[in-house]
Amino acid sequence: YEPMDVEALKKTKMRKPKKLPIWNEHTVTERILMTGWRRDIDDVIVLLDELVSPGSELHMISELDVEERMSRLNDGGLDPDTDLHNLKLVHHVGNPAVRRQLKGLTNPSLSQFDSVLILADEALEEDMMHSDSNCLAILLLVRDLQLKDHNFSKRINARTRRMSGMVIDTF
Repeated sequence: YEPMDVEALKKTKMRKPKKLPIWNEHTVTERILMTGWRRDIDDVIVLLDELVSPGSELHMISELDVEERMSRLNDGGLDPDTDLHNLKLVHHVGNPAVRRQLKGLTNPSLSQFDSVLILADEALEEDMMHSDSNCLAILLLVRDLQLKDHNFSKRINARTRRMSGMVIDTF
């Protein structure tokens, strides 16, 4: 540790800091699909609520019925009706590893999601190999269904929509 030379510090010229340009990021609503269910899902949902723009949707597909999900969320300290400010929860009951059930998502369809979060399901947590295989199967299935949907390739994701809005603002 060397002591500061106070006299030399007083002699240095202080420069006025430059102003940063104003950041005008467009708020773009997002549609997120979340598969699986885990014990700390309430924490994941609260974090997502903080990260997304108002009006965004979180669609959850799991084999748990909606009443059980709501009960578990409330037990974890999350009341979706009052605690979420930017995110709306939409529940779908089904097994996301079954092609027919994923393909059955119609409002919105699989191609209309900006992001897909694949969580390891707590029902499979005792057998890690089975849990990992299930997540990988869901990933491959989602990707296959997206690539076969002609609307998916024409769709612009939320990040691109946000960036294109910023480019328009600079001119």
